[in-house]
Amino acid sequence: MKNLIEANKSYLISGAIFTLIYLLMFFIYRLDILIALYGFVMYVVISIPIIVYRTFKYKNTIKELKNLVNNEYKEEFENVYFENNSLEKSYYKIYKKKTEDLITEKEDKKNLLEEKNEYLTMWVHQVKTPMSVISLIADKDGDNRIKTEVLKANEYIDQMINYMKFESFSQDYVFKKVNLNKLVNSVIKKYRLLFFEKNLYVNLDIEDIDVLTDEKWLSFVLQQIVFNSLKYTESGGIKIYTEKENSYVIHIVDTGMGIPEEDLKNIVKWGFTGENGRLDKNSTGIGLYLVDKILKNFNYDYEINSEINKGTEFTINLKRKEIIIN
Repeated sequence: MKNLIEANKSYLISGAIFTLIYLLMFFIYRLDILIALYGFVMYVVISIPIIVYRTFKYKNTIKELKNLVNNEYKEEFENVYFENNSLEKSYYKIYKKKTEDLITEKEDKKNLLEEKNEYLTMWVHQVKTPMSVISLIADKDGDNRIKTEVLKANEYIDQMINYMKFESFSQDYVFKKVNLNKLVNSVIKKYRLLFFEKNLYVNLDIEDIDVLTDEKWLSFVLQQIVFNSLKYTESGGIKIYTEKENSYVIHIVDTGMGIPEEDLKNIVKWGFTGENGRLDKNSTGIGLYLVDKILKNFNYDYEINSEINKGTEFTINLKRKEIIIN
């Protein structure tokens, strides 16, 4: 109550002055008691909602400010109105300090993220050099096993590079017409050693069409899907085809171990590896996360269907949503 009175001191003083002036006029002009009583009642009726409003506003402000003191900072506190009394002035000082600390913290986190990205970029490019040398040695010796492992290592390095580019808002998309058949063949060519090593077949039935897309990012999407299929397929192979009635819909079907139903809803979340990922110690949980982000940025609809011990089917509609709608 004491703090409430302190917060509303100016209003209480104004009310007291008004009451004294009213009483003074009553005695000077010897007003009728009924008139005086009527005026007093009117004054009380008008004052009650003001008092209720001021009390509610005070309690709400103090509640928000106490949350602020307890480090429960919210941006909505910027809308809290601080009045010119000692209690709220003291809270306002805390508010300003919290705001300054928050800005400093955000800047520190931003700088730390930039430093990490710079280091990772440098590290990735440094690793690329010895990997290239190992690949050349393997070519010279004709050792396909080493070349296969180098291919896998490069795949994870490329995944890291694209992850950093994507998360650093470097969305350097260049949309142009790309031949889908050539793009898919280049992806398969990249992984020919893995197909050979695991003795898997590849069946391609791609319409010779051009799609309006970003070649680099769509190629990365297809690479991630094919690479995932190769990791979890031990027999059979992969079939990639476009629908006859709609050549813009592409299917990538493997005969792998399949994805458990309970994992399907989480498979594109960052870092999620699921039951299959726990079997593959090298699984990062980043590949399909990036696939999901890229396809959504491109407005491509996609669907993943899978059945345990039968395989997985990844379907992408390469006709952008806004083109379909319009």
